[in-house]
Amino acid sequence: MGFSAFPKEVRRLALLEAELVAACTLEEIERIEGNIFPSSEEGQARELFSQCAAKKEELVKRKITLLEGESNLVSKMESLMPLMFYLSPAEMEIQFNAIELESSLLSNKDRKVQERVLKDLKHLRFREKFRIVDDLERSGPDAFSVGLQKVAEDVLETNSLDALQALSPHILREILRGEGASPEGAAHAIEEYLKALRVQAKAAEDFYYGAIGEGMEILIGLPDSIRLKVDQLIWEAAGGEAIDPTDEANAELIAGAILHSLEERMGVA
Repeated sequence: MGFSAFPKEVRRLALLEAELVAACTLEEIERIEGNIFPSSEEGQARELFSQCAAKKEELVKRKITLLEGESNLVSKMESLMPLMFYLSPAEMEIQFNAIELESSLLSNKDRKVQERVLKDLKHLRFREKFRIVDDLERSGPDAFSVGLQKVAEDVLETNSLDALQALSPHILREILRGEGASPEGAAHAIEEYLKALRVQAKAAEDFYYGAIGEGMEILIGLPDSIRLKVDQLIWEAAGGEAIDPTDEANAELIAGAILHSLEERMGVA
């Protein structure tokens, strides 16, 4: 009996399984995962999903082994970033502490490297603690920003707004802000929306680490509607009392309010 004699869904899953055997990156495995369900062959689909999970785990372990043998700290940081989503907080902390220790052992002539590594390390710790920020920055196919960028590409490729139907009404309102748009305008609005979210995340990070001046500058520059919403969330978090935003004692509270606003804008609050 030839391959074509099998039911169509069995053949489809078998082809995905063959792709999994050849897959050598986490992105390729996740793309295969995303195409498994829905399936009428539930048993075969679940088995394939388990195979994907096992291969991802094996690949992550291999990458961590290579990472630990990397002597260049900048390269090590760059290699660690894509793995954040696949490691537990405890596993990430082990990697963070190892890099921090290695950085402390650098000589004075490597001071610039040390400063860059420590700056990147702070940012990674922030991403790891607040996964909403990581969702804006990571490159996995199920990441928030990647999904929106795919919609923007589809809008441009088809020269149609039909692809916007994949977005929730809330996200669509956030992107278009009540304005009509051409396909080109909609794609641009998506890019501007993502850019604005990342700027807001940067403000939260600045406050979180006590860079109040930098955070205030970003906060003041936010659109009025967003800034007023953040002000409201700060007021609520402070128990209905006015607080001094330049006081370091209030910095973490303000960072939390900015992140809460970010979650609301991304439709995950």
